[in-house]
Amino acid sequence: MTQFHAAARNHSRSPFRRRAATLAACLTIGLLPAVPTWAMQDTVVQPTGAKGGLDSASRIWDDSLQRDTEGVYTILKTIESRGDEKRDPSQLVSTVDSYLKFMQEQAADRLKTFTESMEKLDGHLTDGNLREGLADALAAHEASLEPVELLALQPNTNLPFKDAVLADPRIIELVTRANKAAHDAEDRGEWIIAQDLFYRLNTLIDRHYQDDLDRVSYRLGLLRLYAPKRLEDLMDAYLVATGEKPRPRWAHQELDTWQVHLKGVDRAMVNDVLYIAANMHLSQTGYPKLLTGGLEALDTLVTTTDLKETFDGLSDAKAVKQFTTFLHEEENYWKTQADADRSRAARVIERIEQKNNETVRLPAEVLYHEFGDGCISVLDPFTDIVWPDELQVFKRQLEGSFSGVGIQIIINEENQLTIVTPLKDSPAHRAGIQAGDDIVAVDGRSTVGITTSQAIDQITGPKGTAVTLSIKRKGVDDPIDYRLVRADIPIETVKGWKLKDGNDWDYFMDRSQGIGYIRLTGFMRQTVDDFDVAISKMGDDLQGLVIDLRYNPGGQLQAVIDLCNRFVARGVIVSTEGPGRRVNRVHRATAHRTTDRLTEIPVVVLINEGSASASEIMAGCLRDHQRAVVVGTRSYGKGSVQQISDQVDGGNALLRITREHYLLPSGDMIHREPESTQWGVEPHLTVRMTPKQIGDSLKILRDVDVLPDAEDPLTEEEMAQRDPNRLLTEDLDFQLQTAMVLIRSRLWPGNSAHLVNKVGEQP
Repeated sequence: MTQFHAAARNHSRSPFRRRAATLAACLTIGLLPAVPTWAMQDTVVQPTGAKGGLDSASRIWDDSLQRDTEGVYTILKTIESRGDEKRDPSQLVSTVDSYLKFMQEQAADRLKTFTESMEKLDGHLTDGNLREGLADALAAHEASLEPVELLALQPNTNLPFKDAVLADPRIIELVTRANKAAHDAEDRGEWIIAQDLFYRLNTLIDRHYQDDLDRVSYRLGLLRLYAPKRLEDLMDAYLVATGEKPRPRWAHQELDTWQVHLKGVDRAMVNDVLYIAANMHLSQTGYPKLLTGGLEALDTLVTTTDLKETFDGLSDAKAVKQFTTFLHEEENYWKTQADADRSRAARVIERIEQKNNETVRLPAEVLYHEFGDGCISVLDPFTDIVWPDELQVFKRQLEGSFSGVGIQIIINEENQLTIVTPLKDSPAHRAGIQAGDDIVAVDGRSTVGITTSQAIDQITGPKGTAVTLSIKRKGVDDPIDYRLVRADIPIETVKGWKLKDGNDWDYFMDRSQGIGYIRLTGFMRQTVDDFDVAISKMGDDLQGLVIDLRYNPGGQLQAVIDLCNRFVARGVIVSTEGPGRRVNRVHRATAHRTTDRLTEIPVVVLINEGSASASEIMAGCLRDHQRAVVVGTRSYGKGSVQQISDQVDGGNALLRITREHYLLPSGDMIHREPESTQWGVEPHLTVRMTPKQIGDSLKILRDVDVLPDAEDPLTEEEMAQRDPNRLLTEDLDFQLQTAMVLIRSRLWPGNSAHLVNKVGEQP
């Protein structure tokens, strides 16, 4: 077996089981969290004695490490009220003044957003537009407060706590109606409408509707594979219903057929997958749960009515009824069983085949494929089967390099394949492809309902070969065809503050004070060497460092261990535990991999909900060793270790299976289980950003990554809009601004005698 420490994936799998979504038990005032005493009062800070003003700046760092939000905020107010800029060559006073001003502006903006969103919600409850009503509820929820934020954002903002928003009778009515509408849409076969509503409900009520969302998304995945033309019809109907124009139609060529994708899938593969999963998965779940998941998946398959045109047997209502009755009986039986062996599981598959042949007559490879995926879906979101048609792309991803056109892609919330950004100096960038473009076709094949794996498979290919992307751009009526020649695409995971001439990074946010900035977008083999290069370029001028791990999905374990070792000279970096919470492996720091400077300079690490896997290990390690102040919001919670089993049908397929969980030096488990109340990495200082700030800051960071076309240079105004310094001087990136306050407080001359001080002698 080959071990692989997988990055967080952008989708999850769970049992396709309808959960009775009743909010009465979970959305009550009685569930509001306890509020600290200090947060119940208007805060009036009275500076006292000689410890006020700049003299107290030295305490900001220590209070942050102790997660003393009240203490940090109190000191900031004293600096604002008593700071003397003549004593402050570190610019701390001006930084704090701007920071508190932005804090007030954010509070006012959030109050305005909350008020307007609730007013709009009232209107949409009246007119029955539940889709927009959920959008309003989400906006109001995002604008509300966590208890820890109350002091920082001022008690007089009149903003409620998040849980209080969810307990509002209007929200409860909206959720109840939207839940019914989503299930009704699913019953009518309006899968895209159902997915849209479940997605919004699941975002509003954190993961409460995950099973519903997964089930409907699974149905759409079935259509993408088995009935792509029908999926396009549904997409067009959905776009018209939401006020958009239908997308252009593209031919579905032979390469898109399900027969090609399922070639080589057989019973032996499924039997091997079941055996490996039952015996090797971390949960030690055994056969019964796996079999139940496979049976549920087949039930979802045959009740997806839009597949009738592809599989004639599904048009026979009596046959479908007989088959689903059989599936339900088998499912109910296995729910009562404690365990089984390989031979009993094999007989289940034989009985399914026999009943299938007597009733709906699905092709055998379809039966095996969907049953196998359903079995694995009950385990965890990161255990999955790599089927024969996916092997090539998967192996390229493991190697960490590929030949393609140089774009980052996602499936957005509207189920469209969207370009996040073209990569610097890539074929896509040179051709003029832009961030936010939708890819509507690849080589004339529609992308409606496509998965990211399928998109990667179609867009990447041998160096020197061509691929045509049909792009739909906002403000342009007709799609634009780009014929791109594939090339080797280097994966750049270490980025700086801004690009200088010659595509070289400037790593200083503030060169005068030696404050560096490194943005890590992943952890690959080359990441450690590139990080060392960045540090060496800053040299002795480096006095403080911000490491931005936001939206970092993770990567290779050894890379993150080596990076942590640059900052931590001794002790545990990360450990793993297997079944029964038994600690399996402990990875410790080794002194020869560190440098004196990196073990001493002040470091701030930025994280958010998009920080996962290896990035959580790094943030958690530096937090637990108090080697950095961690700022932002709680991380994603992907702390599982996958192994790749090549024992599936002689290597004709693979099984990526979860074997262990990561533990931080404190012993905390990173991974988020379905019922977890604590997961991921909790920052020292929780600092949230508004949706507008997130969008604006991401746009600037994307623009920083992409060089403008030399034949079409940017105007001075456009260059100013892309200047990353706006993230610090405007109300755009509150988390980064918090990092700057912390670093400057640590570098204040009265607090940094142990460093090479660039800003002046101690007062």
